[in-house]
Amino acid sequence: MAHLTPDERAAMREAEAKATKGPWRVSEATDMTDRVFVGDRSVAGCYGQDEVGPPFTQDTSNATFIALARTYVPKAEAEIRRLEARVRALEDWQHSSFNAKQPDGTMLCSLCDQPEARGHAPDCSASEWAKARVRELEAGQERD
Repeated sequence: MAHLTPDERAAMREAEAKATKGPWRVSEATDMTDRVFVGDRSVAGCYGQDEVGPPFTQDTSNATFIALARTYVPKAEAEIRRLEARVRALEDWQHSSFNAKQPDGTMLCSLCDQPEARGHAPDCSASEWAKARVRELEAGQERD
């Protein structure tokens, strides 16, 4: 599966912001049109059937997907942002304190003397800094 580009995510956020607020629900109609409702108001209609030709049976899959997307697209975007914040914090942590270069080229943490390849010692304050940074980023507190 391809990754979402920043432009695709921006388009998704824009469309979500313009859409009627939820929750949305699906109601089967008798004319083979499934309707998506907010309260008593129809916000979308899906024409569909699961077979070509008689006997026709109604397939509510498209309407159900539309109704669920209204709820889950914003949640998915929030989860993407949360995970991006964690990745940024871990990247910051990974590189921030490994600045004590040894004669053999190995980088040691200036706080716990562990080589970069092994990571930080469990009680290294860089670990605590990284945890605090993750909390800041998840709360939307960006830094330069």
